[in-house]
Amino acid sequence: MPLLNHRQHQRRLTWAKEKKNWTVTQWSKVLFSDESKFCISFGNQ
Repeated sequence: MPLLNHRQHQRRLTWAKEKKNWTVTQWSKVLFSDESKFCISFGNQ
């Protein structure tokens, strides 16, 4: 992960603190767009 500047660090920390008490149901509605899919065996799609 690239280094974050101070503003980016603060924004991430604020975001995390706002969500620290979220339920599993709330988290199930979140899509992290930086996730990648990797095939580790033939036939995975």
